[in-house]
Amino acid sequence: MRAIGPVAFTHVTVTDVTGAPSMADATVIVAGDRIAAVGKSGKVRIPKDAQVVDATGKFLIPGLWDMHAHTLTDDRQEWLFLLLIANGVTGVRELGNNLSFERIIQIRRRDDRQNFRWARNYDTQCLHGSDQYRPSAAASQNLQTARHGLYQGV
Repeated sequence: MRAIGPVAFTHVTVTDVTGAPSMADATVIVAGDRIAAVGKSGKVRIPKDAQVVDATGKFLIPGLWDMHAHTLTDDRQEWLFLLLIANGVTGVRELGNNLSFERIIQIRRRDDRQNFRWARNYDTQCLHGSDQYRPSAAASQNLQTARHGLYQGV
């Protein structure tokens, strides 16, 4: 994935969902795919090469997770992942689809080459074994291949 410069969200209200009160008028620096700094606006150093987004009146929350998804069924990820990201869903737990394990890997490699970021997708069906409705589960008929699927993020 190509690296992009840092992004600074200024004057944003940050809700961290830990139970602490939201932090109003904050600045959040994102570098690559990581949060590099969070603090009160004016107290956080903004990198000179950062793209600055004035987020006055906006809220920043952690990415949401869809814990029961069938996003890869019938190759619908072509439009569905854009919809998920647009609505703040940055991760999904895939519970079943009709794509082969090889097709899932092919899609991910293609999207990585095109620098397309989709919601993190964890394919839990690889732990359950295979049947006619879950062809990608055939890749994990034992513990070793199931672990391989998990570590690959499939």
